[in-house]
Amino acid sequence: MTTGRSRHSRGGCVSIRVAVLGVALALGSGAGVAVAQADPYVPGGRDARITDLPSVAYGPACGGVVTAFAHTTPQHPDAVEFAVAGGFFGISGTGRPCSVTATIGWHNLTTGAHGTVSGPATGNLPGLGENQGGFARTVRTGRGTVRFTLTTDRPHLPRPAADIRTY
Repeated sequence: MTTGRSRHSRGGCVSIRVAVLGVALALGSGAGVAVAQADPYVPGGRDARITDLPSVAYGPACGGVVTAFAHTTPQHPDAVEFAVAGGFFGISGTGRPCSVTATIGWHNLTTGAHGTVSGPATGNLPGLGENQGGFARTVRTGRGTVRFTLTTDRPHLPRPAADIRTY
């Protein structure tokens, strides 16, 4: 079980980034403030997802979406597995897929425990290549209702938090 933090900083052409953010905004549907509810659609577990978060990515012309998932099972009653995946389009300028550092912030509403996990989210949009990437981290959050949020280290549109209940 791990937790982690990561930060990056890079400059670049503002006008291209604004254009890419505009395309990313077109992919998403405005920022929200409501809380998404967990759906128990995996047998033996509970799952929750944050709606695709439009984000600019590293590169002279990269943008797309990042998605966060959470999963908990009765076998690990005090833990949540968080996972992040990216889907980007554009030119990274590095020969690798476009990428961002994604951070999930979590807060156990029952116990007050909180923390963050961070890692890379990379990849092309589905159908444009097989370079999808992300990360998964299992965190001991304690039992109760865990609210989680998703951000990136690049300009992005915020999305509503999601709740998942551990066993």
